[in-house]
Amino acid sequence: MKHFKRNLIWIILLILPLIIILPNYSGIANCLFPSNSDRNGELIKLLLSIEGGIGILFGLFVSYTRAITTEESVKRQGEAIGKQSEQIELSRKSQIDERFKNGIEHLGSDKEPIILGGIAELNQIAKENQKEYAEVVFIILCSYIRSNTNIYEKLATDFNHTAIQMIIDCLFKLPINSNNPYINCNANLSHSNLIGTNLDNCNFSNADLSFCLMPSLENVNLKNANISKAKFTLATLHNLDFFNTKIYGTIFQYVQIKDITFENCQTPIVLHFIDSELKNINFENSKINSSSFLSSHLSNVSFKNSEVSDTKFSCSILSKISFLNCDYMYELDFRASGLTEVIFNSYILKAKFNGCDNSYKEYRPLIEDRLKDRIGKIAEVSSINYNTTSFDKCQIGILSQLDVDEIMGFYDELGKSISPRSAKATHK
Repeated sequence: MKHFKRNLIWIILLILPLIIILPNYSGIANCLFPSNSDRNGELIKLLLSIEGGIGILFGLFVSYTRAITTEESVKRQGEAIGKQSEQIELSRKSQIDERFKNGIEHLGSDKEPIILGGIAELNQIAKENQKEYAEVVFIILCSYIRSNTNIYEKLATDFNHTAIQMIIDCLFKLPINSNNPYINCNANLSHSNLIGTNLDNCNFSNADLSFCLMPSLENVNLKNANISKAKFTLATLHNLDFFNTKIYGTIFQYVQIKDITFENCQTPIVLHFIDSELKNINFENSKINSSSFLSSHLSNVSFKNSEVSDTKFSCSILSKISFLNCDYMYELDFRASGLTEVIFNSYILKAKFNGCDNSYKEYRPLIEDRLKDRIGKIAEVSSINYNTTSFDKCQIGILSQLDVDEIMGFYDELGKSISPRSAKATHK
């Protein structure tokens, strides 16, 4: 109806000049062209020009209206597509939310296959929707590890190791340069019992592993991580990156550690090695305070250019150890230790060498046997490379019963710092 009215108007405009002119054709021609003998022909030309102009205007108008109509149609189609896209996006998000909800619910199941399915579903959602879900999934799965392996509540037999291992593999074992949805997420696994979990080749950069019970580690990235108060027991440590790692009060008991540098750790470094073996270790340019190397075997270990104070090396075997150019050496305890190829060239104040000797053995005797063997014997320091003038107020004498009691007291105290629950979990 709208187009009919529009076309009717243009038809009227086309015939209107004819309606006006035809009844008075001769008079109008004589009026318009009085001196022209072909005045009727000129009038016809004029009428045709007017009609042609009106026709051109009509054509332009029709084209314009068609363009407007097309634009409106395209706009309506765009709006329809936009609404359709919104509906599709809402539907997609609704499906993801439903999958996410199901994944969370599956984590609370007591059936292992359902739990593993929930972990896999959440991990897949994070990969498909990194911006919206990656960090949330990461936090949830880390929380699952903490709550299910809490060192104060859980023994190693109290939680599902398969589920914990699957989470570790999903979150921390992807290569840094791969499509890793968790690349910018910082883990909080503090107070977790990770013994029995394979952490080899994990990326724990910026992770909080404080107060954790730790297993063996190989090829692990601990850059900017926090392992303060963590405890490594019956473990082997090899090829670890400790760049800017926070190590304060960390305990290593019955540990074999080799080919590692602590040079770039955060200072001060406070650590305790008990009944452990250290080989090819670099502590250079560090500040080591209130630390312990008790009943341990140290081979090819360097403390060059470091500050070492209030640190115990009691009942340990030290071979090829360098304390060259140390700025500060104060209250070091070498009582009942075996010292071979140990080099000092720095000022040493109040160090204890009572009962030490020059022995080197491939095996390390129990601390009780070592103390029993050395009690009542005077220190032997002939194998130590040092300047006697640099030793100030140092004890180089007989190992007394008081010395033995002090050493065993500190040894037992450190051993008890691993709680009975934790120790029990260690041996399961």
